[in-house]
Amino acid sequence: MCNIKTEGLPRIQELCSQAAFFLKCVGVEAYRLEAELLLGAVLDKDRTRLLMDALDSVGANDQARFQELLERRAAGEPVQYLLGHTEFMGREFHITPNVLIPRDDTAVLVETAVLELEGKKDIPVQKVLDLCTGSGIVAVTLSLELGIPVLASDISEQALSVAEGNAKRLGARIDLRLGDLFRALEETDGPFDLIASNPPYISAEEMETLQREVKQEPELALFGGEDGLNYYRAIAEGATGHLKPGGLLLLEIGYTQAEDVADLLADAGYIEPLLRYDMAGHPRVVGARRPR
Repeated sequence: MCNIKTEGLPRIQELCSQAAFFLKCVGVEAYRLEAELLLGAVLDKDRTRLLMDALDSVGANDQARFQELLERRAAGEPVQYLLGHTEFMGREFHITPNVLIPRDDTAVLVETAVLELEGKKDIPVQKVLDLCTGSGIVAVTLSLELGIPVLASDISEQALSVAEGNAKRLGARIDLRLGDLFRALEETDGPFDLIASNPPYISAEEMETLQREVKQEPELALFGGEDGLNYYRAIAEGATGHLKPGGLLLLEIGYTQAEDVADLLADAGYIEPLLRYDMAGHPRVVGARRPR
């Protein structure tokens, strides 16, 4: 049975090795990395500093805090929630269990939006809406990359609080709205040049097979209805009335949903469909334009 035993005052390198072995035994894939990240959080040291201070001793109080984090991780709590932050496209975002953990795949959505908007610099004011913003990674990154204000909405007040904190800390110009999709908007909002969203898209069947770490994330940010397409239907129907003629709708998708979502957009009257892939070669973003 794996466990951490710390008699006396162990050195950092010893504690890291013991913790990595413990996490490996309980099935954590990136066991060494996570051991170092968690100990670094306790000691307020980054991984480089941990290596430089590898022979320093760790006091009893810090050992106890570290042990608590390891036990929570072993029980399935994601390391990002334990740390309280994660990186997205080179920036550090604060997160809590009230928001979805940012994934690298969402960079495809952001990069596609940036390319589309940068190609239209002749437009003096570009209006952008981020639906289901969560921790705010899409809205904040778009605002900072493009130097424009972005409107962002979410049905969760707790999620908007996280997004607001990230926007303020990173210096992004974000205007937040609380509510369900387009019902969150005010009469003076829009019309938009671009609407982007990474909505909940996990089906009922897929919810039963999620990894234990993913099951720790808020169901509100994961579950997309029986077939996973409920939010796409609602967004496709509602976005037309909030896009400028020729305005672009971009949607992050589960990699098996490209055809279904593209069909929804076509049925709703959108034109000029686009499809973008993630680094693994999976379909990750579906988009189309409102007719001019």
